Amino acid sequence: MTGKNLKRLRLEMEKEGVDIYVMTLADYHMSEYVGDYFKEIEYISGFTGTNATLIVTADEAGLWTDGRYFIQAREQMDGSGVKLYEIGTEGVPTVEQFIESHLIEGKVLAFDGRLFPYNWYKKIEKIVDKKNADIRTDLNLLDSFFKERKPLPKEPVFILEEKYSGKSTKDKLSEVRAQMKKYGAEGYLLTSLCDIAWLLNLRGNDIPSVPVFMSYIYITQ
Repeated sequence: MTGKNLKRLRLEMEKEGVDIYVMTLADYHMSEYVGDYFKEIEYISGFTGTNATLIVTADEAGLWTDGRYFIQAREQMDGSGVKLYEIGTEGVPTVEQFIESHLIEGKVLAFDGRLFPYNWYKKIEKIVDKKNADIRTDLNLLDSFFKERKPLPKEPVFILEEKYSGKSTKDKLSEVRAQMKKYGAEGYLLTSLCDIAWLLNLRGNDIPSVPVFMSYIYITQ
């Protein structure tokens, strides 16, 4: 099935004029552990580890992961059409080196910009500019054919009592606002799910085995 899904992805790349498509195992909050909705790499390659970047071109597909998962990745991706790139192994190119060596003038590199950190985007932007190529961050090419994708989680949220949290939400917010005042900040946007859960003394179950909930918080004075 994974080989079939890889072919579907390449068809979507061709439709959109994309020459290199990059995927990562993350959610909109850069979490290491993610809910089922975000398991796109598993759908394409069969790999179920928690650290992975997948790059697909018209005739190549490679997955980068760390030493915890080398054996697992080889077994799970057998027959998928995806090659394993072992991070940290001598002679193995990094994701950025692979992109630079495969991107040529006038071609298009694409990824879902919601799933990648800004500092990584800036690295790739330099490569794209150097190659006189184009970049798109507004595409999720799996949306059109990943029909088995689970919906975004929306499990109930519950209050963690102060006897367990050790400090009230009011006190925590006061401390945050004190730091904002110290640095002259009028607003503070928090995107880390663990930090939000801690600050609000709330817990959820949107990610298996991680008591957090999908959210953002914006704090003003």
